[in-house]
Amino acid sequence: MRKSIFAVLGILLLALIALGIWSSRRSNDSGPPLPRTMSRIEPAVVQLIRKTRGDLSKDLTDPGRWLELGKVYDANEFYELAAECYQRAASLNEADAQSWYHLGVARTRLGQDDEAIEAMHRAAELAHSYAPAHWRLGLLLLEQGRLDEAELAFRRATQIDDQDSAGWLGLARVDLTRGDNQSAAATLETLLTWTTTNVGYANQLLGAAYRRLGRTEEAQTAMMRSQGAPAVWNDRWRLELMNFRPGYTPRLRQANALIAAGKVDEGVARLEQLREEYPEKHTVVINLANAYRIKGRLQESVRLLGEIVAVKPQDYRAHFSLAASCGKISQLQGIESPEDWRSRALEHAQHAIDQNPSLSAAYALIGDLLVLEERYGEAVDQYREAYQRDPASYQWLYRAGVVHMQQQQWAEAAQDLETVTRQAPTFVGAFRALGVAQVQLGRLEEAEATMLHARRLSPDDPTVADELTRIRALRDTEGPLQDAGEDGKSE
Repeated sequence: MRKSIFAVLGILLLALIALGIWSSRRSNDSGPPLPRTMSRIEPAVVQLIRKTRGDLSKDLTDPGRWLELGKVYDANEFYELAAECYQRAASLNEADAQSWYHLGVARTRLGQDDEAIEAMHRAAELAHSYAPAHWRLGLLLLEQGRLDEAELAFRRATQIDDQDSAGWLGLARVDLTRGDNQSAAATLETLLTWTTTNVGYANQLLGAAYRRLGRTEEAQTAMMRSQGAPAVWNDRWRLELMNFRPGYTPRLRQANALIAAGKVDEGVARLEQLREEYPEKHTVVINLANAYRIKGRLQESVRLLGEIVAVKPQDYRAHFSLAASCGKISQLQGIESPEDWRSRALEHAQHAIDQNPSLSAAYALIGDLLVLEERYGEAVDQYREAYQRDPASYQWLYRAGVVHMQQQQWAEAAQDLETVTRQAPTFVGAFRALGVAQVQLGRLEEAEATMLHARRLSPDDPTVADELTRIRALRDTEGPLQDAGEDGKSE
């Protein structure tokens, strides 16, 4: 009897243990996920995870809180946990485009391409006017070789936002994959006439297209300009993840990324907050001063940078930024003693060079200041020095060419601008200026060819159209141009 009682009690005990284990597993499975260990995670991130997870635990049916925890994990590179949270958010609110979108990105990070495409398809259907959902879908389809579908996705992205380079880059990649190198080159050449983002990556693709077309010299130039730069995508939803990365370095990057994306006010606010928290970090102050210069708050910029160079006179970054801000002030309407501001700018630019002789932008800045003082020969020397220090920065040589044009030194201008056009075959301004110089030198056939190239790059540019009309009129009448003298000036 006693044995049977013990047997029954044993069975009940095992059942209770099993029920407890099952309940515990069920609770853990349905509750917010956690990293396996917190010991190697930055304390600020641990604190954020615990807070966000705690908020979610109060209501596990809230899709917004699942989405927020997913963003915390995503921003701090816990992609598996992020995907789990995004999946829960999407299942609780299937009409939320952001949950599907971030799920698609997280699945991509995990190498789960089929699941990523499915999620991104849902995001693109729901966020039909959000271009990144379409070009990200295009990128996924392109990787799987589904070129027709990828082209449609990229094309839709360009229709939504034709100023976003991502869709155009995607179309060029589709053409390159198909072997339509001429079409890819045409797309990229046009893109490079107006975009300010992904210039390096676009040149990388253009170099590949030129190489396949046998245009070896142009390919080498494009690849040199690319400098191996990766693509940087303009994606507001992904940019918002920066809010979930605590700590000094990530927050500084976030602020600078916002400024680079044109959200200057928001970037300034974050830099000001960082300065309050980390007053000893000179990098924050320099970045804030640069942001103030962008905003036109020049006196504040000068004050901050003056404080830095006073305590750290060897900081070339602070000297260069201070020179740039003083130079800007010297150009303000109604400013008293602009020559004093220019003198101060020249002094700090030279200090920057003394500390870092390879800083090509400092030489170019001195050139700009010398132009303001009408010291044109010295300005050209500085631009040439800047170009020699950094041959990839063809814009410095372009400025030298423009100064030569202003001084009617047409032969020197043409020489510099020809170098620029070889190095930057999509730089419309250089071709336009070169065409003008060639006209003044009486080289009308070359000028027409140069302007025709400029027109291919920028079909709607009225200046190019006017110059072409002028050149053809001169050729038809054999032109009333005066012969150019030996020094390249008209006699």
